[in-house]
Amino acid sequence: MSEGTLRLERVWSGMGIGGQRENWQIEVDGKPVGTLANREAVEVAVVPGRHTVRLRSGRYCSPERTFEVAENETADFTCHGPR
Repeated sequence: MSEGTLRLERVWSGMGIGGQRENWQIEVDGKPVGTLANREAVEVAVVPGRHTVRLRSGRYCSPERTFEVAENETADFTCHGPR
């Protein structure tokens, strides 16, 4: 079975969860799958279907977002601090 891809890009932010220097922990379906540094893009392989993604840094966390991905498709998110 082919996989899908979750792509997260973190754009510069002077504020936000954990500040700009902290790496944010990436959680897919409630499980840690990697980290995301400032001005970095990360790709995570996921099985096709419906998933959730959330970012964490210390006591801060983003709202949980739902996405769906099919085989050989990519779900893209751009991450930033609070607006």
